[in-house]
Amino acid sequence: MFIRRMRMEKRLFGDWEDCLNPVEELLDGLQSAMEEFCENLSEFGDTIGEGLSYMEENWEDELKTISGNFLEDMDRAKEELSEGIEESLEDLGRELKDIGEQIGDGIGQLPRIISEKGDWENAKELQGFSLQKDRLSNRYRIVDSASVQKAIGSKEAMEARLERLAKGHFLEAGDVIGVHRPGYEHYGIYIGNERVIHYAGEGSDFLGPICIHEASFSEFMKDGGECFYLHFQDKLPIKIYRSEKLYSGDKLPFANTKEYRIFSPEETVRRARERVGEEEYNLIFRNCEHFALWCKTGVEESTQVIHGAMQCLAFGLTCALPILPFELSEQ
Repeated sequence: MFIRRMRMEKRLFGDWEDCLNPVEELLDGLQSAMEEFCENLSEFGDTIGEGLSYMEENWEDELKTISGNFLEDMDRAKEELSEGIEESLEDLGRELKDIGEQIGDGIGQLPRIISEKGDWENAKELQGFSLQKDRLSNRYRIVDSASVQKAIGSKEAMEARLERLAKGHFLEAGDVIGVHRPGYEHYGIYIGNERVIHYAGEGSDFLGPICIHEASFSEFMKDGGECFYLHFQDKLPIKIYRSEKLYSGDKLPFANTKEYRIFSPEETVRRARERVGEEEYNLIFRNCEHFALWCKTGVEESTQVIHGAMQCLAFGLTCALPILPFELSEQ
């Protein structure tokens, strides 16, 4: 009986020991991990302490270094900005010079009276008229059989004028024509038989209902003024005057010739007639010049409006440049 009891106790406690062995191993591993964690935490604390000590000892030097780099970057950016502004102003100067040259080509300017004096030689003759060239300049002129001057201007303008003088008339149906008024030019389409289609008021350019309508040439001219038509030489429009003393050949500046489609005289007149009765006049976006150039080229534009805008821009820049908040010479 006693022996049996001993055997049972041994078996029971032996089983408990087998169960406790894994728990002891787990506790041993947890203790090792905690010891390692504490060691790492101590090392981390030492590292932070060293970093804080370094910052405490060297923060002034680090701040100076950062500030120095920042100031260097600012100086570099300032220099690059100054160079960019200077280049932009140089480009703007060139653009304004080109604009000035175009403005001087004739738009908004009074027609130029050119002296007849020169060393003239005959270059071409047609129907009793002679095309002459000045040996001392690039001027050309046309004289009749009595050596009376009939026109003067550029070679292209005089060649075109010579053909019409030989035909006995100045205007042809399908011409874009213009007349100088005080401060502006009025445009229309000549349709033949002393008739014009233009965008204007009845009896006045700007008074009363403004619409596209047919009128007599005398109504178009009103009180006189210098009359001209546009000759499209390789799409580039040039002014040809009726007066024998005015220089013909000035270019129409700012013209968007790349988009031009030069229509035939018949098609130009047809396009003008199609818009008769239109009452959508706008001085800036749809005026008489917009209409006339569209009839001939398919492009609705006004060189006078562009010219005015450019003059305003040039005036604004002229006023603004002296008060800019920096001096490029000091950069």
